[in-house]
Amino acid sequence: MVTDGDVQAAAALVAADVRAWQYQHEIAQTDEQRKTADQELNPDERGKQFEEAIILVVEARERAATRLRSRPSNPRVTIL
Repeated sequence: MVTDGDVQAAAALVAADVRAWQYQHEIAQTDEQRKTADQELNPDERGKQFEEAIILVVEARERAATRLRSRPSNPRVTIL
């Protein structure tokens, strides 16, 4: 049986993926903006921003997965 907590944890996973996509989309919306970003940021700074976005997604997924695993009402939940 799926509980409200399971649904909330799954929603957190989806929200984390959406935030990561939005972050990536904002960085590179148009070619002109990419050119401007390339001129303003050196490769190390761009890489650091991308790594930070990935870390946020991974942390959100880990929190959601931990919540799902800790639910005794649904011990057969599979985390992808």
